[in-house]
Amino acid sequence: MQQKINFRQSRDLGDIISVTFSFLTANIKPLLRAILFISGPFILLGGIGFGLYYSFLMSSAMGVGGPDLFMVQSMGLQFGLMYLILIAGSLVFFLTIYEFIYLYINDLDTSVGEVWKGVMKRFFLALKVILGSIFLMGLTSAVIGGLLFQLFSTGGSLGFFLGFISVVLSITPFFLYSHYFVIVDERLPL
Repeated sequence: MQQKINFRQSRDLGDIISVTFSFLTANIKPLLRAILFISGPFILLGGIGFGLYYSFLMSSAMGVGGPDLFMVQSMGLQFGLMYLILIAGSLVFFLTIYEFIYLYINDLDTSVGEVWKGVMKRFFLALKVILGSIFLMGLTSAVIGGLLFQLFSTGGSLGFFLGFISVVLSITPFFLYSHYFVIVDERLPL
């Protein structure tokens, strides 16, 4: 049996990569089992939904007559629903890995049931962080876009530089707010 990995130890880049592969080789089966059973159904449903949606789009584009308006509206609703399912699936995927590593660090049971309990405990906090990040990025982009519009309407010529700065400034709140998610979780001290 392989020795337990100390996650809190300071390492250089080469050691980080080698320890990551050692962790994965020692724990690949329980980790994949947890990912498959917990986030797999979300991702599978979302993938099937997107496949059906794009199949409908292609068949309506190839058809001679125009598509039925009611069918187009219902497929738009299904597209939104499938997109939300895929977002929830990717969120559950990352939470599954996070919870598995937490249980491993604290020498707790890493079974699918225990990982599922932790994922459900953290899901709404993570969803709040994601929605807050999207709100902050949208608000920041709107403010910076408005300022750039005002600048360019007066004849400014700093387009590329200000565009780059606006992208950087609109993404920054996401990183600040997502770091809040890690800090708020008192179980994993930084």
